[in-house]
Amino acid sequence: MEDVLMLVAKTLQKLHVTWAFGGSLILKHHGLIDEVNDIDIVIEISDAHKVEKALQELGAKKQATEKKNYQTEFFRTFELQGIAIDVMANLKIKNDIIYPYHFSKSSITAIKRINGVKLNYCSLEEWLVLYYVMNRPQKVELLIDYFNNTTMFHKELFIDSLSGLSIIQKDELLHLLNKQL
Repeated sequence: MEDVLMLVAKTLQKLHVTWAFGGSLILKHHGLIDEVNDIDIVIEISDAHKVEKALQELGAKKQATEKKNYQTEFFRTFELQGIAIDVMANLKIKNDIIYPYHFSKSSITAIKRINGVKLNYCSLEEWLVLYYVMNRPQKVELLIDYFNNTTMFHKELFIDSLSGLSIIQKDELLHLLNKQL
């Protein structure tokens, strides 16, 4: 997995695009889980075709399965050395509402450097909201426990992420979080 992460990160870094690892890789980066099954990468829509072309050169493109709960504008799945890599831009999740994830450079809140290669990671705060909207209770609980026992360093990203939720969803998530914002 580490070799694939490095190869992908190095490739994206050479493209000079805005990108970050999302999903379970964020949880692993912060020490909240030990293993991940795949690689999720979030990019800006303006970089989608450039990223797609570069990743096709690294591995075989696979057909992405359309999921009824998503209206993501760009979603591709690649496989490299047996590891699935999902690349997405303009992620939209259908729940009671259509929730848009507004990924940008400010979403990158952690960077790990290994041998001159930057590994960018999205914020835990934004992914707490994403997991909540995706109805992933185990990951929500994991992040709620984490934030209830530590400082939320990127409160502004969390608050911005709440703006896409219904009033009921906001209230429920804030109640679970048990913190004053």
